[in-house]
Amino acid sequence: FAKDTTEANGKYLFSNLDAGTYKIKVISTSIPAGCTISAKQDILADDKIDSDLNPTTGFSGDYFIDPIGSPATKDVVTVDAGLANLPADLALLKKVNQNFVRIGENVTFTISLINEGKTNVTGVTVQDTLPAGFQYVSHVAAIGTAYNVATGIWTVGNIASTTDTLKLQITAKVVLEGVQTNKAEIKTMDGLDKDSTPNNGISTEDDQASVCVSVAIEVCDDKPFAISITAATGFSSYMWYRNGVVIVGATSNVYNAIQDGDYTFVVSGGIVGTCQGSNCCPVRILKVSCPCPAPVCVPFTIKRTRK
Repeated sequence: FAKDTTEANGKYLFSNLDAGTYKIKVISTSIPAGCTISAKQDILADDKIDSDLNPTTGFSGDYFIDPIGSPATKDVVTVDAGLANLPADLALLKKVNQNFVRIGENVTFTISLINEGKTNVTGVTVQDTLPAGFQYVSHVAAIGTAYNVATGIWTVGNIASTTDTLKLQITAKVVLEGVQTNKAEIKTMDGLDKDSTPNNGISTEDDQASVCVSVAIEVCDDKPFAISITAATGFSSYMWYRNGVVIVGATSNVYNAIQDGDYTFVVSGGIVGTCQGSNCCPVRILKVSCPCPAPVCVPFTIKRTRK
């Protein structure tokens, strides 16, 4: 057994070896952070420039050395290891502590930034700006990170490898009725992510996450009402539901609700209760007891007339 460390140009040398069969092994802890042994082992015709190590074991094949033999066995200088950069893989998850609320109540959003790759990632920021339906109350950011309320930027900086997770909690007051959605997306990072691109707004990528909150639309229980609910246009078919029961004849992207309840829609064969082809949160119409109007004093005059 002998050990050597590569010099500045990546070369190494084992000298004064006895005749015999040898293997080369790269010690995994010596591989630079963010790199791995190339999976492309022995795929080139020229052995001087390909990678000769097994990417799983770190071992090369067998090499016979004979100090007094032919030049091919006396000096074997073609055993090398190819290193490849490990792509980063960050993802976001978001959840809310309650999906159904009324105006004036608080909700807490939890944003989880997950490093699903095997490399440390630097220069990370996340955009999470509260929409108009929410009013900022407070937040708690992971140690070493900072959230700017004015810009909605969560400055993370570095996140370690091996599925490290950092969290940001934002508490907000609900100020508008209807379905309100809070979105977050990774805005910047150093290097490339293997399955997403920061700040491109593509909701199907795992560096973006959103959650919705259904804020009850309150109506007086002693008065008729009509509330127009609109789904996105551009789909070939629509089907509306009230409390999970299909509304016969409701096939437009607009439905005028005249009853209380939870309203959902499905487009082009989507599935009720999912965000694929449907609304993620139902529109909730809630009947409430409205107070009587305040008494109004109407002045009048009494006049007595003799007959």
